[in-house]
Amino acid sequence: MRPYICLVFAIGLLLGMAATASGQDESKISRADRTKIRDTKATLGKLAADLRTYNQIHEGFPDELKALVTSQLREVLPQDAWGRDFTYSRNAEKGFVLTSLGADGKAGGKDADADILWTRDGEQRTLTDAQKAALEKQREELRFQAHGAVARKEMVVVGTQAVNWRRDKSAWPESAKALRKDPADDAEKAIDACFVDPWGHEYELRLLAHDNFAIVCWGQDGKEGGSERDADFVITEKEVRSSYLQRARMDDWGGWRGNTDWRINDLVESVRKFKKKVKRLPETLEELTRPGLTEDGAAIRPSLPKDRWGKEYVYVKYSAEEFYVVGLGKNQLEGGTGDDSDTVAPEPGVVEREYEDWNPEPAEDQDALRAEIALEQAKDIADKANEHKTAKGSWPESLDTIKTKFAGEVVPLDPWGNSFVYTLTKDDKGETSGFTVTSRGKDGAVGGTGTSADIAINQDKEELGEKHAESSEEAPPKEPG
Repeated sequence: MRPYICLVFAIGLLLGMAATASGQDESKISRADRTKIRDTKATLGKLAADLRTYNQIHEGFPDELKALVTSQLREVLPQDAWGRDFTYSRNAEKGFVLTSLGADGKAGGKDADADILWTRDGEQRTLTDAQKAALEKQREELRFQAHGAVARKEMVVVGTQAVNWRRDKSAWPESAKALRKDPADDAEKAIDACFVDPWGHEYELRLLAHDNFAIVCWGQDGKEGGSERDADFVITEKEVRSSYLQRARMDDWGGWRGNTDWRINDLVESVRKFKKKVKRLPETLEELTRPGLTEDGAAIRPSLPKDRWGKEYVYVKYSAEEFYVVGLGKNQLEGGTGDDSDTVAPEPGVVEREYEDWNPEPAEDQDALRAEIALEQAKDIADKANEHKTAKGSWPESLDTIKTKFAGEVVPLDPWGNSFVYTLTKDDKGETSGFTVTSRGKDGAVGGTGTSADIAINQDKEELGEKHAESSEEAPPKEPG
């Protein structure tokens, strides 16, 4: 039985933070000040992006804001919309705090005079009691969904063991318990852990007609029947066999079972590095960014990634050794296919190799990896442009139109520090038919080969080839900004 369950949803907007911005009642703020507040927030978002770039280059945030100028990331430091300098300080939990003192230029205040604070994770706001309750309700639902995602992966492992039993003994086992044995090594321990669901109940094997079977999870209450969180769900033989064949192919290829979400793999390796240095699993993903916990005092990583749809990952810890990081896909619900499919890492039932000195940030000579990251970023931008079309009826005129959809309300740069190029495409009648999103590659110039080649996709997230690069060189699109 799993001795305890610890679940944490990694949300940038944390409750109980000190130094959060005071509330603002827009009905009490003049139109002129509302414009200045909006412009100030836009400037803070861009400054925060520059600070994150500095952090990637120098492996730490600067002691003073003027370091952005001395490091040539900025020519001059901007001021807020009231013509005052921003205040800046490093912060152990939030990376840094950038502050505008509002219309009155004094700390604190309400409405137009309220301070505007920005950190590594975006704007910091106070929450009303109703907002806090709504956020906790959302967290709790995502915790449950993450449980379901882990359960489905484990049920496939149990089903695979049943298939192995049938293959070796020419008969099905009487129950799932018959498949369990005293684990002799780490691989067997990983498989044995999959027989108990996230709520501490054992899965059931049900033999069906026509030599079929199903693996059953009884839901949160561990009892047959029920609804909502207590509802039962099953994994069919078809799903198990499909995964079984995939695992067999992976074994033939050397046992590599990694998923294609590099962000979640980053987090898993960071959790393992944290355990190795701090001698325990983190209680929350935020602990990975907190300095002072390791012997050398350095944080394990500078920030926490979001998935390609801008959603936070869910961290679930079932014991002192067993943990998972879960991505719930675009719909934020367990199950689903395509963009809605779940990602669980490490893979339940598998002992994956660890990378002792693995660094999630690509080194300067790993431009092939940077190209992969650029493609994922471009797909993320395309998703947000398509969301805009669904909501507004047309694609955005520029990336600046949808900047509020990104963390910190800033369109990300590609892994080489250059802006993505966004261009609307026209059909034969001159009407807008879609768009392209392009990274100019390592050299930042049109065209090129290898890692200097353009990386471009269209509104359907289809990769575009040399024809696109040549046409772009003849008529380079205007960059957003």
